[in-house]
This record gives sequence, C-alpha cells and structure tokens, in this order.
Amino acid sequence: MQPIRLDYGLASIKGDLYDHYRHRVFVQQIHTKQAIDKTIGLYIIAKGMGSKDDATLAPKLIVKHIASFISTCLFDEMLTKGHDTPHYLEWIEEAIVLANNKVFQHPSKTLGGTAIVLLNTANKAYIGHVGDMMSILVESVKMKRITEFHTFGELLVKRGHITYEELAETPDSGRLYRAIGMDKTIEPELLAIEINESTGILLASNTAIDFINPNKFDLEAHQSLLVSKNPSDACKQLTDRSAQGWKSRLNTSAIFISNRFPFQGSD
Repeated sequence: MQPIRLDYGLASIKGDLYDHYRHRVFVQQIHTKQAIDKTIGLYIIAKGMGSKDDATLAPKLIVKHIASFISTCLFDEMLTKGHDTPHYLEWIEEAIVLANNKVFQHPSKTLGGTAIVLLNTANKAYIGHVGDMMSILVESVKMKRITEFHTFGELLVKRGHITYEELAETPDSGRLYRAIGMDKTIEPELLAIEINESTGILLASNTAIDFINPNKFDLEAHQSLLVSKNPSDACKQLTDRSAQGWKSRLNTSAIFISNRFPFQGSD
C-alpha cells in the first residue's frame, strides 16, 4: 500500500460564556527526506478546567510538553533510523504522562485539563486521549466515535447500569474520572487505526458535535463534512453550527484530517 498525503483544517471559537480561551490547538506536519510523499502529522487539542487562570494555563502547558516531547522523538528517529518505526504509541503515552506530571506538580493545585493527540504517518493514525475530547472516523456513509469519554456517565453505561439514552437524566454523568493533573499517575487511552484514501479523522471537543451515544452519530454534522470544500471549511461548518445552538456559550474546537474534498469516503 502506497503512503497517502493528508490535508488538514482546524477551527476554534471562544463562545460567549467565558472571556478567555480554555482550549489550545496545535498542528505540526513534517515532510520527511526519505520520500517526498511521506508526511508525518501531529495534531493536539487540549482543554483547561477550573478558574480563568487555571483553565488558560493548563492547555498551554499540556500542548507545550506533549508537542515538544513527540517532536523531539520524531526528529531523533528521522536522523537515526528513518520514520517507519513501531514506537509512536509509546511516544504519545510518554508525552501525556510527562504533561500530567508537569500539571500535577504545578504550584496551582487546582490545575487540570484534557487532551487528545493524533500522530499519523504512512497509512496509520496513532491516537492518545484523556478526558472528554473525541476522535471520530469519518466515512461517506457513517461516522464512528473511536475513543471513549472518560466520564462517570460513560463508565456507568459500559458497566450496564444505565443506557446512553439515560445519560441526560443522570446526575454528574459528565464528571471526569480521568484527567491530566487529576492524579500523580495517569493511564491514557491509546489506539492505532489503519487509514486510507476513503477515510477522514475528526478530532473535536464535545461541544463541536453531538456524539455522546457512539451508536447514534450526528447526521447533520456528517452531511456538513461530506459537502465541505476542504478540511478548513469542514471545521468552520462544525464550529459555526455549534455557535448557533446552546453550545455557542462554550469554547469549541475541531481538527479534520483527510485527503479528498469534496469528501468521498468508501461505501
């Protein structure tokens, strides 16, 4: 299988509830010297929690340490062995653990946040996640949420105590049981998936798209992705749509990675 080139777009809005951004979005693409058509992409969305100062600082620290660690690993690997290596998930895990240590040890004991990290190279995407961000596999006929929400509500669903339909009526269902800076140790959710010319990957805050129930995807959002002119337009449509509803009060961020627009996924 020949490696594919992936384009990306991003969008982030502040909303009107806060007078500050609680999100941080980071993108870095590295074109390797081994082959001109091989690009390694690093994509991160981080969210801060708590007071204005904490919520502004946390995502900056999270992105800074994750991006710096993975970028260093990538450049070191390119200089020594080339970019085809099995270590990407290990790098992501170590980067998130490092960010957790920095946030946990910060003098502000109330500092905390969430993050989703994607590293793509050749024909695979490697994902690390902590909190309530989303990673979504997008195809022409469907979307599939491929990461979990680390909330007590989703934990109750997984254990069979409630259904996804009952989440809205369940107290504290959105409260996180896993977040960066919450505990001294952290265990990120990690996965690797195959990607091809027929798929796209959407990284998004939970305010960008209605996907609480992984078995019932947002048809309107899916359609907006299909008709978008390019990845940036796709993300703008999502954030504009969010800004028109109750979620307009909240920060909303999205990154869409794909190689074909208008989007033509597999049937």
